[in-house]
Amino acid sequence: MKRSMKFNHLLPMFLHLFLFSSCFTFGQTIESPPTRVPVLDMDGDPVHKNRLYYILSVNGTVDEGGLRYISYKYCKYQIIQEKLGTPNGHFWVFSNLADHTTIDLSNDISIGVGNLYTVCSKEPVWIVEQNGYVDGDVSYGHNADDTKFKIEKDDKGDGYRIVHCGNSNGCKNVGVVIEKNGRRRIALTESPLVVKFKKFGDFSS
Repeated sequence: MKRSMKFNHLLPMFLHLFLFSSCFTFGQTIESPPTRVPVLDMDGDPVHKNRLYYILSVNGTVDEGGLRYISYKYCKYQIIQEKLGTPNGHFWVFSNLADHTTIDLSNDISIGVGNLYTVCSKEPVWIVEQNGYVDGDVSYGHNADDTKFKIEKDDKGDGYRIVHCGNSNGCKNVGVVIEKNGRRRIALTESPLVVKFKKFGDFSS
């Protein structure tokens, strides 16, 4: 009888502790992992890393073709925008720094000059030079941040913009600078070059 009375006396205390613990647990905010949004190619498929793609202008006017590279030193390339005639330009390969098979919005990526590993000791990648131009280089002697880019959705349409966020000054758009000889060089600019991505070859195999 005394044990029963003692238990009844302790019951309100146990109930209070249970309710306090439940409120604390349910009140906690459980953070969900960030949502991944893949970059899509012109067919509506996710862009995959280590596959080849053309980078084309969304505008597609007579002066705005795809991106290509031209050699001006051993394994060092200027990246330019092609004019009408060969609108696709050359193909490129994307690599991300995360363990994902697809390229997602806002992820750090590198952009390689596709299939030049047979010529150079390592694959040339996009690098921001001190003058603001974006070249293809094997990255020796460069800071790792010089090779980091992101792909963002363009706010004004269905295309994408490529940005460089490798320093403390925030992100800068990758766009086009027209030189005196008419060459359209790829560089960091105020206005972005709005682009889309087209598969090179057949991915089904």
